[in-house]
Amino acid sequence: MEEAAEERRNHHAIEDGRLQSVSVSPVTELVAGGYVHALINEAKSTENRRSYESYKIKVNGLDLEEATIEINSSYLIEYQRDSTGVLKQISFWKEGIAPW
Repeated sequence: MEEAAEERRNHHAIEDGRLQSVSVSPVTELVAGGYVHALINEAKSTENRRSYESYKIKVNGLDLEEATIEINSSYLIEYQRDSTGVLKQISFWKEGIAPW
């Protein structure tokens, strides 16, 4: 069962494109604010908007339209999936203010 679950997680990580998930923890990496800004702009500007619109992006708990990304700060990434493993939301939390 564990092997099948790991294979499913890896399959969904590939579907997420550049964003990779780790099964051990919902928080997977620490990235620079400039990276977050570029990643979000890239997701918004793709011709295939369906992949971007299939999940929400939040920064510090705020919807993307209301959030400010500080270029020189570091952010933790949190992936939220439903019970079937489908990506529902990606949250970027400024280091030091994450809620956990």
